[in-house]
Amino acid sequence: MWLLIKLLLCVFFTVSTNDAQTSDVSFKNVTIQWKADGHDLRKFVVAFSNSLKEQIPDVVDDSVTITISGAIPTLHENSISDLNKLSSISLTNVGLQEIKAAAFRNLELKVLTLSSNKLEEIRGGTFENVSLTNLQLFNNQLKKIEPGVLTILCGLTSVGLSNNQLEEIDPEAFSNPGIEYLDLQFNSITTLRPGDFKNLPNLRNLELTANKLGEIREGIFNNLKISHLKLNYNAISKIDTKAFDDMPELSVLHIDNNTLTHWDNNWLHNTPKLAYVVAANNLIENIPEEAFKNYPRVYSISLQNNRIKIVSPNALKTSKSIVNLDLRDNLIDYWDEKVLGNVSISTVFLDNNKLKCIDGDLKTVFKNVYSAVHLSGNPWDPDCPFLSLSNNRLQEIRAGVFENVSVERLFLHDNFVHRVEAGAFVDLLGLAAVELSNNKLEEIDPEGFDIPRLRNLVLKFNTISTLRPGDLKNLPQLRSLDLLKNKLKEITEGVFNGTRITHLKLSYNEISKIASKAFDDMTELVVIHIDHNKLTQWDNNWLRNTPKLRHVVAEYNYIKEIPQEAFKNYPRIHSIDLQGNKIKKISTNALVTSELISIFDLRDNLIDYWDKQFLANVTFSSVLLNNNRLKCIDGDLKTIFKRVNFAVHFWGNPWDPACPVKTDYFENKRRN
Repeated sequence: MWLLIKLLLCVFFTVSTNDAQTSDVSFKNVTIQWKADGHDLRKFVVAFSNSLKEQIPDVVDDSVTITISGAIPTLHENSISDLNKLSSISLTNVGLQEIKAAAFRNLELKVLTLSSNKLEEIRGGTFENVSLTNLQLFNNQLKKIEPGVLTILCGLTSVGLSNNQLEEIDPEAFSNPGIEYLDLQFNSITTLRPGDFKNLPNLRNLELTANKLGEIREGIFNNLKISHLKLNYNAISKIDTKAFDDMPELSVLHIDNNTLTHWDNNWLHNTPKLAYVVAANNLIENIPEEAFKNYPRVYSISLQNNRIKIVSPNALKTSKSIVNLDLRDNLIDYWDEKVLGNVSISTVFLDNNKLKCIDGDLKTVFKNVYSAVHLSGNPWDPDCPFLSLSNNRLQEIRAGVFENVSVERLFLHDNFVHRVEAGAFVDLLGLAAVELSNNKLEEIDPEGFDIPRLRNLVLKFNTISTLRPGDLKNLPQLRSLDLLKNKLKEITEGVFNGTRITHLKLSYNEISKIASKAFDDMTELVVIHIDHNKLTQWDNNWLRNTPKLRHVVAEYNYIKEIPQEAFKNYPRIHSIDLQGNKIKKISTNALVTSELISIFDLRDNLIDYWDKQFLANVTFSSVLLNNNRLKCIDGDLKTIFKRVNFAVHFWGNPWDPACPVKTDYFENKRRN
């Protein structure tokens, strides 16, 4: 009997011990995809293991990326440890619920992704002797991050925590001097307290979109280095007057899609780098005097879709320059001729308000608007010097239909117009603007468009396939021409030469060829858009004798190379945008004739080499090199980019870990 009892006890303890050992194993029947530089992708199944190190082949001088799939409810101690060549690891959607202490140990990672799992907390001790650049924890169920968890992660610059259940910012948990980017979108944060970000001294980009914030108090953001702040899609009804004061690096502020009813003209004191203020989709009812006095020069202010009825005549009294002022979809029923004062504005959007008329001479009212004023969708009074026949079924504009009519602006958009008869507009002696977008026009007939005083012609979203020399000969005062989204394939010489056009939009066509002299002698040209076409070549002879040129937009074409003396005909310019092309090669002498380019945008190209002499003699404000193929840049970055006064953007390049240059010095930062 005693022997039988001993035997049963032995069996019981053996089974219990085996069950315990099995339950402590992290990897059971999981698939590992393993990729090292210079090696093909490998894929294999791990049947039973508690150590990833046992499964990864020995690799010398390579950077390893690992993706694990399968069911991993728990990561136990030392599960992922002592992998000195591991660069990136992803455990996405593996059902991870718990991470034991020291599960990650002795690692030098660039990216760790634990997203789309079931984690509810990150405990202290999870990481032991781990350096990490980018930590992604989005789409979990996180309610708590224990103090110190992020603090000990050396090299950490980016943390993604969107789509979790966090209710507050614990400054002891969010503590790491290296963090520059923090994504907290789609959580349940209800309150921000002064000091919540005190332990993130180098935070540049903070995203708090779609939380449950109701108020922004003073003391939360003041004196932080944040450049991009997103507070949109919350329930914010109150922002303290000094809430955004003394944010010296702030460039972009999103407070849109909240419940604000009041615009405080004292907001944003001492924010010298502010460029974008987005406050659309709130409940703001009026724009007060000196509304934007603390940021007199700004790129864009968006107040679309509020409940604005009153715009103070002195609202822009202290403003000097606003590129885009967006007041669409409000309740504005009166526009004082003094509103724009002396401010220089590129575009004003007043579509879909309650305007019935605008008193005064439009040339005077909008004299400082150098690109366009958008007024469609307003209920114009028939006796007003505007006439709107938009959103009808008109098929042609015949001669004589405007006899005894006097208007300055004529809206004919969203019809079916395919023909403008010769002399159609001859009776409209004071006509300054015609809006014919969203029609069926296939050509510009110079006899139909015989309008001597016309300054603004909008022909976007038609089917115009060809522009012929002489098409614009009867439009001697034309300043702005919008041909966006037509079917143009080629721009020949003789169409635009000698015209007084200041703003020319040829975007979203099918243009694959532009003659070398197509834009010569456009002495008033300020802005040209040739973006979203099919250009494969940059011609360094374009745009001769265009002394007022400020902006060249050529993004999203198929340009492969920037040639020698690429911009020789406009040595001093505000912006050149070549984003989203196929540029791989930049001639060493590409900028040898350039003197000043404020914004040089080369994002999203294929550039894999950057010569240290490219920028030698040119002064820049910003250079954008995000999302190219750069692995390293030879030389000292401070010397190479010494003439860049504001910012150099590098993020999104596949940097070689062995590169001696510390690229993160410039990454997502503003230079003083």
